[in-house]
Amino acid sequence: MLSNKVNIHRQKFRAGLSYVEIIMATMIMSILLVAALNLFANLGRSKTNVMKHDASTVASLDLIKEIMERNYKDPTTPTDFGADPCELIGGNRSFYDDIDDYNNLIEHPPKYLDGTNIPGYEDMTRSTKVRWVKASDFTQTSLVDQGYKEVTITLKNSKNKVVLEHVYVLADTPQMLSY
Repeated sequence: MLSNKVNIHRQKFRAGLSYVEIIMATMIMSILLVAALNLFANLGRSKTNVMKHDASTVASLDLIKEIMERNYKDPTTPTDFGADPCELIGGNRSFYDDIDDYNNLIEHPPKYLDGTNIPGYEDMTRSTKVRWVKASDFTQTSLVDQGYKEVTITLKNSKNKVVLEHVYVLADTPQMLSY
């Protein structure tokens, strides 16, 4: 009879979980839940950063495409560097006729060629630097034109943090002949 009481007593204790086991399981689940939430939060931030970087790249590529459509040298004054006063008329870039006209261009927010703001870039600043570089080493500035210009396009956010910087080297190539 004593053995029946012991077996019944043991079965009562085996029927459920102890408080210690429940607390331990809760702690483990809490740690896993916090880790999962951090992972998803980081994924969301990553996606946002990638989207902003992609948008910045588009703004940079649009401008370099526009710059590449210009002459290497100013057709009227080939030795001048930078925009002439007559090219600055109208508050837009439509009068720019050569690459170095874009030197020291700063736009907040970035604008289209006609001067209208590019939607979605209200908190961005786009700046452009142009310099002559040596034919033997594109990383070195040249004091005279050796046939190569470096164009640096930088985009900064509202906190003045560089979001993107692209550097291009453009060469003075003969214009294509049309027959």
